[in-house]
Amino acid sequence: MADISFEPSMPYGLPAPGHYGKSGTSPGIRAHFPENTGILTIQCHPADQAACARALALNLPAAGKSYSEKGVSLLWSGPGFWTMLCRTPQEAQARLAAAAGDIAAIVDQSDSRFILELSGLALRQVLAKGCAIDLHPRVFAAGDTAVTLFAHMNIQIWRHVHADCFGLILPRAYAADVWHWLEASAAMVGIEVEA
Repeated sequence: MADISFEPSMPYGLPAPGHYGKSGTSPGIRAHFPENTGILTIQCHPADQAACARALALNLPAAGKSYSEKGVSLLWSGPGFWTMLCRTPQEAQARLAAAAGDIAAIVDQSDSRFILELSGLALRQVLAKGCAIDLHPRVFAAGDTAVTLFAHMNIQIWRHVHADCFGLILPRAYAADVWHWLEASAAMVGIEVEA
């Protein structure tokens, strides 16, 4: 049987780097689509969470929280359910699956989802048009995460710990729809898509 390897690539429908929307001023939003970041899901029975954390040797975040260390981010995604962002998803999946045994399911989602990172002075104003949760810093603090609807699409959103930046994990099939919504919603403040 042939050895198949996967390198995450950018989904169809995302824009090229450049300025979109209002011109002549600094952009209200900066967008970045990180490449070569894999997405794994870790799922166990909620009653087995402590045993799962020990078996995987991971600090699994509590409800609504995220955790980053040594190039790996873990996001709480539901009871007994976490999302891991890492550079080598195939290696991480094999290692974690071997450690987990039958206590948890480890699935590579890199080919079905993508990550969008957003920052900027007008970001919360624009996100409020499509996201029903309160993203004010007093309510949605650094390291917080939620699974919610964004412009009628299921997403996971989190606030980075070390910067006033939000990350979104979205279904890859929605890439063109997400960009269309974001470009229209931020037309008055402008978006800079970074390389």
